[in-house]
Amino acid sequence: MLELVCYYKLSSRLPEKQEGLPLQASDIEKRFEVLVEACDRDSSLLIEVEKLKSAFVKKQFVDRL
Repeated sequence: MLELVCYYKLSSRLPEKQEGLPLQASDIEKRFEVLVEACDRDSSLLIEVEKLKSAFVKKQFVDRL
């Protein structure tokens, strides 16, 4: 699920390199906001979104090391 939140489309301008455009932190935050809104106040779903967000933050920290 974390890969889905962090997914970005490959750049069509540079087909020979096949490099994707990096996502900004604000893009990821917007995606989490959409997930929270989609939960429609369901507490069990909101808990899962928070777990996912926590896993993302943890992964970002580990990747920076």
